[in-house]
Amino acid sequence: GAPETPRAERKAALARRIKACLRPLLDRGAIGRAQFKACAMGATRALFRKQGLTGRLPSDLEVREAAHAAVEVATADLRDCRVSTRQGSMADSAPLDADVLVVGAGVVGLATARSLGALSGVRGILVDQNRMYREMHSDPYYVHMQRAALPYWRSLERESSTLLLKECGLLFFGDPSTGETVEGSIEGALDTMRAGSMKHEHMKSLAELCERWPLKIAARARDEETSSAQSSPVDWQGIWDPRAGWVRASRAVAALASQVERNPRWQVMRGVGVAGLAADGRGVCARLADGRRVRAKKLVLACGAWTGDVLGLLGKRMELEIWRMHWGYCAAGEAALRRVPMWYCFQKPKERQGGLRDGGLYYGFPAEEEVGWSRVDEKPLNSHAPSTHPHARQLKVGIDWVPEGEEFRPRSMAQFDSRPSPVMRSLLESFLERHWEGMGPLDHLVVSPYSMTPDLNFVLGQLPDLENVFIFAGDCGRAFKFAPLLGQCLAEKVLGRPTSFDVAPLDPGRACLQYRQRLPHHRSAL
Repeated sequence: GAPETPRAERKAALARRIKACLRPLLDRGAIGRAQFKACAMGATRALFRKQGLTGRLPSDLEVREAAHAAVEVATADLRDCRVSTRQGSMADSAPLDADVLVVGAGVVGLATARSLGALSGVRGILVDQNRMYREMHSDPYYVHMQRAALPYWRSLERESSTLLLKECGLLFFGDPSTGETVEGSIEGALDTMRAGSMKHEHMKSLAELCERWPLKIAARARDEETSSAQSSPVDWQGIWDPRAGWVRASRAVAALASQVERNPRWQVMRGVGVAGLAADGRGVCARLADGRRVRAKKLVLACGAWTGDVLGLLGKRMELEIWRMHWGYCAAGEAALRRVPMWYCFQKPKERQGGLRDGGLYYGFPAEEEVGWSRVDEKPLNSHAPSTHPHARQLKVGIDWVPEGEEFRPRSMAQFDSRPSPVMRSLLESFLERHWEGMGPLDHLVVSPYSMTPDLNFVLGQLPDLENVFIFAGDCGRAFKFAPLLGQCLAEKVLGRPTSFDVAPLDPGRACLQYRQRLPHHRSAL
C-alpha cells in the first residue's frame, strides 16, 4: 500500500507510547469502564508532560486524537484487558457526601467551585464527563457586567501568576442598520460607548475602513447589486475599541481548575458523567456513570450544551437550543498577519443558492504571535517566550450564526454532529476571500456546541420549584469573558447571599424559557 504520511506516522508512534502507559492500569484488576477511561486520559496527559511530547507535536488535535484512539483500543476488546462493564462494588459502596455538588467543570462550573471555596468552608464535589473580552456591547447591562468582571480576571491572574487577558483592540464593521443581533449591532455599540464615555474611534465610511484595515471590499462595493433590504457595502461603517482584547481560554480554565484542585475540601472527579439525579427539600442525590453515588445538600448545574439532557434527569425542561457553531484557522500572508485586527462583521441576512439563508455575522482574531501571546501551556506572567501553538501564525475565524432546522440546532447532545458542514466551510471561505486581503483557505475547521436561549440572555439562579438546585445555562457563546463574575454570583446564590452583580435579568423562571416542572411519564433514574 501507499506509505504512511508523516502525520499518520506521528500519530501511530504516539498511540504506541500511550498504549504502553496504559498497561499499569490494566494490571490493577477490574474497574469500571468510565473510570478506566478517565484514568487513562490522565495517564496520557502525564506522559505528555513527562516526555515533553506536546512541544514537538504539530497539533493539539493530533494529541487528542491519538490519546482517544489509544484509550478506545485498550477498552474495545474486554477479552484482552481486565476492564469491567459491571458497576459492582462501586454501586454498592457508601455514597460520597458533600455540601455542594457541581455538575460541569467548564469555566463557569470551575469559577463557581472556586468562589464557593473562597467564600465559605463548604465541602464540595465537582464532576465532569469529559473566548474575546470587550466592553463594546450594544446592551448596557453587558457593558456593566464586563466592567465588573475585569477585576475578577485580574485577581485570578495575580493568584495564578498567569497572563490571561491580552489587550489588542476590536473592530466592529459592516452594515449599521442590521438591528440587534447575537452580538449586538454597530449602532447599539456606538450608543453605549458614547453613553459610557468609553474611548473609541468611529469610522463613518467604507473609505475610512479600507484606508485603516486590509479590507478589499471597496473596489467591488459600487458595482455590487443589492436588494432593497440589503444595504450596499458603500454604506458600511466601523467602530474601533482600543481597550478590547481576548481571554486565553486554555490558561483560564487551567488556572481555575488548579485553584479548585488545591482546595482540600473539594474533590474533582473527571471523566465520569451523571446518569441519574433526584432532588427534594432534604437534598440531592446523584448516580454517576461509573455506579458511584453522591449525596449533597445543594446541586449546581453548569453543564453548557448538556443542560437539557441533565435537566431531563430531574424531570425538568427548559427552552434551550444547541447551535453547531463553525470556527477554524486560515493561513495568511505576512501583511495580513501584521494588520488584521480582532474583528466582527455585521450584515443583514440574505438568501443564498439552494435556499440557505446566510446570517451575515462573521468574526476573527489576529495571529497569536503578532498579539504577543506566549506558549499555550502555562507560563509565568512575565514570560515573553515565542509561541509554539500549532496555529500561532494563523488567523482564527468563525461564523456567528447557524441555519434554521434540527441539523444545525439539535435539542440534545445525542443528536449533535461534530463534523464540519461543507456548506458552512464554503460560506466562511467565500466571506474571507471577498472581504479581507491576504487570507488563504481554511486550514482547520471545528464545530462547537453553543447553548442558546430564546432571548439570548444567560440563565443564572435557583430553579423555580427546587430550592436547593441552582443553574447556569444558555451561555450563548459569550459567557466565557464574564466567567469569574458569573461564578461568584452563582456561588453567592447557593450560599443565600446578595450577589455582587444584579442577575435578576438572568432568572431561570422568566417566561421565554418555558421552564416545566415535570416532564410527562418521567421516572427517576436513581
